[in-house]
Amino acid sequence: MTRVRLRTSAMQALQAPRQKIPEQAWMLTFADLTSLLLCFFVLFYATQTIDKPRWQTLVGSFAASFAPRTLAVSLTPSGQGNAMPVVATRRSVAYLDNILRQRLQNDTAWNGLVGFEVPEVQEYQYVLPSSLTNPADPTTRAAWQRLGAVVFNWRTPVAVRVVVPVGGNWGAASSRAWALAELARKGGGRVTAEVVRGNVGQTEQTLWIMYGAN
Repeated sequence: MTRVRLRTSAMQALQAPRQKIPEQAWMLTFADLTSLLLCFFVLFYATQTIDKPRWQTLVGSFAASFAPRTLAVSLTPSGQGNAMPVVATRRSVAYLDNILRQRLQNDTAWNGLVGFEVPEVQEYQYVLPSSLTNPADPTTRAAWQRLGAVVFNWRTPVAVRVVVPVGGNWGAASSRAWALAELARKGGGRVTAEVVRGNVGQTEQTLWIMYGAN
C-alpha cells in the first residue's frame, strides 16, 4: 500500500504543470546592460571635462594614503660588480601644493604663494615675501594663524625655515622663525621652526616648507 502511494505521488509530481517563464524576462538583462553602458558613457564624458588641478589633488591624496612611497634604486657603478646598489624611498608632495593654494586662493595675504619641489631633499619650498616675515605686525600675525588653520591636522610635516647668510644675526633669525611657527600653531597647525646657515653671498630668506619624507 505504501509503495502504491509513493508511485502515485511521484507520477503526480511528474505530471504537474511547470511554471511558465514570462516572455519579457529577457528585458531585465537588457535593461541592466543598457544602464551599465549609459553609466560608462557618462563617466567617459565626465573625465573629458575634468578640472586638472583638482584631479591631481585627488590622485595625489589617494597615492599618499595607499601607495605613499616611490622606490628609487641607484645603479651599481661600472667595474664594481660586488658593490650593493643603494635603495632609497621618497614621496612627492606636489599634490599638497594644489590643496594649499586652493584653500588660500581667497586669502589676500597668501593667494600669490608660489612654491617649487626639491626632489633631492624631498620637500616643497615657498620663499616668503618680507611682508609675511614680521611677527610683530598684526596683519602678519593674523595671516600666519589662518595658515595654521589651513594645515590643521595634516600628517605631512611642515615648518618655517630661516636661511641665515654668513655673518648674519643668528639669534634674531631664530627668534623670528619660532615666533612665526608659534603663530601658525595658534591657528591649529603642527608647525616647527628651523634655522640653517646659508651660502656665502646669499641673502637671508624665510621659507615655508612641506616635507615629503616621513
